[in-house]
Amino acid sequence: GDSAGGNLTAALCQRLAEKEEHPLTSPCAQILIYPVLQMADFNLPSYQQNHSVPVLFRDRMVFYYLHYLNGDTSVAEDVLEGNHVPVDLKLKYRKWLSPDRLPTECKARGFHPKVMNSHDGEVYDIIKTGLEPGISPLLAEDAIIRKMPPAFILT
Repeated sequence: GDSAGGNLTAALCQRLAEKEEHPLTSPCAQILIYPVLQMADFNLPSYQQNHSVPVLFRDRMVFYYLHYLNGDTSVAEDVLEGNHVPVDLKLKYRKWLSPDRLPTECKARGFHPKVMNSHDGEVYDIIKTGLEPGISPLLAEDAIIRKMPPAFILT
């Protein structure tokens, strides 16, 4: 799958991996082309460096993700600023989303680390299902990821 299709592919593979028995044949691999895999952090290096690259501007990605989630785009600015995720979850997600895990060259072009701030509880209530692995597959627990088919990811 590509873009949102990559999201659906990864989420479906996770759902199949969670179930011991299911009527479908399990995929033998995932091919994800510029997949959209999380809505926890839109301030990662790739989002900052490519914030104005057509077709998917950073703010448009948030807009589309919010429409996919529940259609409430009134919280878009809070999501862009990172005010939608509680600090305890931000710390948990660092395992998957920390820029420290990236090679230096991936952070070279205009990346500015975002200071971890507190969150807005009302915004979190609106988007919290978007942080579940069914919507943000990258945030799945390791035990599920280990059961998934190998993935080729093109970005």
